[in-house]
Amino acid sequence: MTPAFQRASPFSYLPFNAGHKALFPCLFFLFLFSFSIVQATEPEDILVESFRDTIHQYENTSPRDPFTSRISTIQKDLSTLPKLSEKQFLSILLRRLNIPVESQILVFSTTSLQLSKISPRNPRAIYFSNDVYVGYVPGGMLEIIGIDPELGAIPYLLPFPSANQSKIEVLRSGKCMRCHASPDIGGAPGLLLRSVVPGSGGGSLDSMDGFYNGHSMPYAKRFGGWFITNAKPFHSSWANALGVMKSGEIDKYPLSVNQSFDWSKFPTQNSDALAHIVLQHQVGFVNRCTKISYLWRENEKASTDYPPIFDILKQDLINYILFLDEPELPESLSPHSPFAKAFMNTKSPLRKLDLNKRIFSLRCSFMIQSQAFSGLPKIFQNRLLHKLKSILMTDSKTKDEKFAQLSREEKRSIHQILETTLEAY
Repeated sequence: MTPAFQRASPFSYLPFNAGHKALFPCLFFLFLFSFSIVQATEPEDILVESFRDTIHQYENTSPRDPFTSRISTIQKDLSTLPKLSEKQFLSILLRRLNIPVESQILVFSTTSLQLSKISPRNPRAIYFSNDVYVGYVPGGMLEIIGIDPELGAIPYLLPFPSANQSKIEVLRSGKCMRCHASPDIGGAPGLLLRSVVPGSGGGSLDSMDGFYNGHSMPYAKRFGGWFITNAKPFHSSWANALGVMKSGEIDKYPLSVNQSFDWSKFPTQNSDALAHIVLQHQVGFVNRCTKISYLWRENEKASTDYPPIFDILKQDLINYILFLDEPELPESLSPHSPFAKAFMNTKSPLRKLDLNKRIFSLRCSFMIQSQAFSGLPKIFQNRLLHKLKSILMTDSKTKDEKFAQLSREEKRSIHQILETTLEAY
C-alpha cells in the first residue's frame, strides 16, 4: 500500500505539465475530476481537493455544531462562577455539554497541538459525545471540537480563565487544521485517534496505525501511547507501555497506570478500553461522512453528473454502518463499567452493548443518528438509505452474501428501529 505521506490526491493521478494547462484552462478542473473518478477505486484513496475552497465556505460560514451554538451561553454561565480549579472548571463544562465524564481516556503520546505539555507524567484526557469532543491537558488549555453537519470538525481552544478575568475566552483554532484536515484522514475537517509506539517523553518512535481510522483496525494495533485501566484483554497491544530503541530494535517497557502520573488532576480515575473502542468507531464514521459531503460539493463545482466515485463511497459507508469488517474482541469486556453504563443510559437501542465477540448487540452504527450523518447530501443519503433498507429487508443470504453475518432477526430489529427513529429512512 502507498505510504500515507506519499498518497496522491485523486485529483493528481493525471500526468500534466504547464504547457497542457495553458492550452486547456477552462476544462482542466472538470477533466481532472472526471479522470480521478476512474482512477481512484479505493475509498481511502479518494481525497478532498481543498477544504478551504470557496465552494465549502468552511472559514466564512457560521458553524452549526453543538458547541458553537452554545458558546455564548457557556461563556455567560461560567463567567459568573467563582474562581475554580482546572478540574472543577472542566467538570462543569462537560455537564453543560452533556458529555459523560465516564468517557475519559488518557493519552500520553505527543499527538496534539499542546505536545510540549504532554508526557507519561502528564497525560491528556479526552471526553466525548456523538458530536462534541473535549481534550484536557493539566496546566494547558481545553481543546474542543464540535461536528457541524456540513462543515465537519470545528476546533476551538478554551484557555482556563484567570482569577481576575471577567469573560471566558473561546478561540476558533486554524492551527489544528494542519492535522485535522490532512490528506492522511481524507482532506476534510475531521477527527484523529492515533496509535503510536511512544518514547520515554511521549514522542513517537513509530506509527502503528498509518493514520487509519475506524473500527476495523486490529486490536493489536490500537492503544499505543494510551493509558488503559482495564487492559487485560489487550495485553499484547502497546497500551501502558514505552518503547526504547536498542541495537536498532524497539523494546517494550511497561508503565504503571497508578504510579506514572497524578490521578487527582482528573475528574475520574478511569481510562476505559471500551471508551477508546467506541471513540475509534466514531472517528471512522465522522471522517467518512464529512469527506463525502466535501467531495459532493467539489463535484457540484465541476458540474458533473452523479459519478461512480459516490457509489464506491456509498458502499463503503454502508459496510461501515453494518460493521462488516469488525474484528472479533480478543476477550469479553464488562458491560458494567462506568463508561458502559453511561453509554447505554439512553433511549437509543442501537447503543446496547454485546462485548462478547463484538461491540454492539445490533450491528448497526448508533452514529447514523449523529450530526455527521444528518449533514450528508440528501441525494446521496437517500440512495444510501434505500440500499440499506434493501439489505435489511432481504431475508435471503444469497442476495447479500457479504452481510450474511446479520441474522434475519437482527436485520428485522435494525429495520424496525431505523423506521421508527430515523426520519429520513
